[in-house]
Amino acid sequence: MATSSCIIYRMYHRGLAVVLTVFFIVTPVIAFGSTNINEYFGKLEQQYQLPTGILGKIAMVESGGNPNLGSRSSSALGMFQWLDASWRQASHALFGYVVEPARRTDPAISGHVTAFALAQ
Repeated sequence: MATSSCIIYRMYHRGLAVVLTVFFIVTPVIAFGSTNINEYFGKLEQQYQLPTGILGKIAMVESGGNPNLGSRSSSALGMFQWLDASWRQASHALFGYVVEPARRTDPAISGHVTAFALAQ
């Protein structure tokens, strides 16, 4: 989840102290193993002409960036919380065959399927 932070600058102008507070939002980087999955997501976003950072944002909203998260009340699984039936349909449309639903926990594959589905 993104967090907000602030920096306080104290400046002096003509003998008067001026305090400037700058607020900014810090977006966490999703790390997978020793590689940065956000770099891969960025390439997919360019390939499918998606807004920059959209895959990482969706992953954070859906699963907190956890590639192994599953739902207790549905078949949703993975970073993007793909439902089993939706996964079968989208992966078949992309690759020409159904990718095993257990692969929804693979950030690279689920990111690719998600980017493809968003671009449709």
